[in-house]
Parts: sequence; C-alpha cells; structure tokens
Amino acid sequence: MVTDCLIIGYNDGCLEDEIRSLRAMGVDHPNYRDLSLNIIEYEGRPYRAMDIFNRFYYEGRAPTKGDRRWHNADVPWIVILYLSTYLRKRGFTVDYINLFQLQKDELKEKLRNNEYLTTVITTTIYNFDTPIIEAVNFVREHNPKTKIIVGGPYIAKRSETMEAADLQAMFTYIGSDFYVRSREGEQALVKILHALKNGGNFAAIPNIAFKNGNGFVLTPSQPELNPLYENLIDYSLFPKELIGNYVNVRITKGCPFACAFCSFPLRTEKYDISRLDYIEHELDAIREVGTVTGMCFVDDTVNVPLPTFKEMLRMMIRKNYGFKWHCFFRADFCDEEVVELMAQSNCVGVFLGLESANDQILANMNKTPRKEHYLRSIPLFKKAGIQVFASVFF
Repeated sequence: MVTDCLIIGYNDGCLEDEIRSLRAMGVDHPNYRDLSLNIIEYEGRPYRAMDIFNRFYYEGRAPTKGDRRWHNADVPWIVILYLSTYLRKRGFTVDYINLFQLQKDELKEKLRNNEYLTTVITTTIYNFDTPIIEAVNFVREHNPKTKIIVGGPYIAKRSETMEAADLQAMFTYIGSDFYVRSREGEQALVKILHALKNGGNFAAIPNIAFKNGNGFVLTPSQPELNPLYENLIDYSLFPKELIGNYVNVRITKGCPFACAFCSFPLRTEKYDISRLDYIEHELDAIREVGTVTGMCFVDDTVNVPLPTFKEMLRMMIRKNYGFKWHCFFRADFCDEEVVELMAQSNCVGVFLGLESANDQILANMNKTPRKEHYLRSIPLFKKAGIQVFASVFF
C-alpha cells in the first residue's frame, strides 16, 4: 500500500557541522552570527541551550530507565499536527516523523519498508539550508522513489527576495523535486498530491517550483489564505504518546507589527486570529486527550487585540481546563484586569520582548511598547505570581 505523504518535522542539525559550514562564510556573516547567539561553549565544545542543560542535569548520578534527553522540540512539532490534519481531512493518507535527528533510525525503517508517494520536508524556523539538505539526502539514500517536496517560510522568503537565477541554483543545490513557494502553501501541496496521483499538470498549480530537465519551472504567484478557524488540529488522529503532557497552541497567524529586527511578519500573508468558539473547541479537544497538563500559546501577539484576549481568558476560566500555560506577551496591550484573568486561568509565565529600556532605541526598532509599559506591566505580573522572562538586545 502506498502512503500519500510522509511529513518530516524539525531537524536541528549536527551542531559541529553547522558551525564549520557557517564559519567558512566568515564570522561576520549574518547566518554565523545568528547561530553563535544560540550556542554556549563549555570546555572547548559547543552546546545548544538544551544540550548544556542535559550535560549537567544528569551529571553525577547513574542513568536510570526513565531518563530522557531534553530537547528544544520534544513536544509535538505543531506543523506535524496541523499539516497531517489538513491532508487527512482532504482524503490523503499521512505518516510523519516529529524530530529528524532524534528519530533517524525510525525514519530509516519507514523509508526502507514503506512506499511513500511524497515526502514533505518542512522549514518553519530554519535560517539556512544545511538541515534541509541533510534531510533531502537522507530520504534519497533510503527511498529513491519518493518525490520530495520542500516548503515553508525558508523557501517562501527566498522566493520573494532572490533573483530567478539564484533561486534556480538554490533549488538545484537543495535537491528536492518540488518546492512550495507560498507563505502558507497548504493548498499548493494538496494540488501537487492530486496531480501526482491523477496525472495533472504541475504548471497549472500556482506558488510552486517543479523539476523540469536540468532546471525548475516556477509557476505564477498568487495569495493563498487558510483561516485557522477552518483548519483546526484533530488531536484524535494522533496517539497520546506523541501528544504527551504538553502542547503548543496557535490561535493567530502573522503579526500586525513590523519590528525592524524581526522577519516573522513575512511568514504569512496577513494577521489572522481564530474565532473564540473555535479556540474553545480546540482547547476542549486537547482536554479530551486526557494527558495534557500544560501548554504554550506560541503566538507572538496572543494578547492583540486585548478585548478578544480577555474574552478567551474568561472562557478558559469558565471551562476550568486546568492547564498551566504560558505565552509571549506585548506589554503595551496590558492592564490590571487582563493580568488578573491570566492568573485565574492558570497562566504561570510570560515572555516579554523587552529588547531595551531606552525609548529612542525602541523607536528605532519600530517597537510600539515603551519603557513605561514595562514599568507598569512587570510589577502586575509579579504581584499575580506569574513568572516574567524577557529578551534584551545588547
């Protein structure tokens, strides 16, 4: 039996290889500088933040059967849950791997022992192509017949900014058969699958690139929108072991702001927030899983607009879900009432993009909060017993 689609989640890559590759571009190259901000050197060896946590968490005691390796993505990768649901609702069969590096052996067995019409490689938070190429080569080695489709923000951003010749070279270098070039792209993926199964015309599918001879045909671009409230994750499709006791939840797409240092608004066509009744439906479904005790709202702007956020909090209090949760939070959309509602609905932590306490620097960054907003909001959170984390630029 042929499975229509195998989805590969996050690949955090081999850190040493990534450092060598990016350092070759120069220590001032943006990609190397970005990577260097996310590593810690200890005794001459580089570590990611969670790797250094693992290094010391288990130090000084013998391993036990229940030991686990903590990982930045050891919760279900949200694109796996979302895209699997999206495709299954449209009649396709789907398999998946959550974490490439930690599940290589499992992925190898799947590729060798199953027939997959396509393998989809997602690129949600990649800043360079090394982890994409590693996944493509791995799939080619263990299942040469499957058609590889690469899509997501990494491909979309480069499709918008690179010259056609450079884009052709990048697509050839990565080595995939198809690329989805839209900021969203779910509809394009569905059309590729239909064309592969039914002998359709790839050139008629907008927002893609497909291999043709020694190059790629780039089809015309057009907006694609997939409202969140129309495409809720169906948690019943996944084993409880995958979902575990902690999930990431997304109730918005994009960002209505344009901070100078951030590329997040480029990832989607426009800012979109799910409807309250659909948010309630999703939280009900998470509770029905029976294992979830904590969650994170991964949205950069979950509390925008503020009245909508308050309505969601009142609903969570009324439903008494019991989840402990945390979120990112914009301090300029804050008052005493919302902090009280957050505490009553079991919020345990907020992450503030503080960036600077200097109003001129904040203005230079196109940040809408000001020092006064942080001076007002942080004490409110501390009084309510909610942990406050902050990012700061130096």
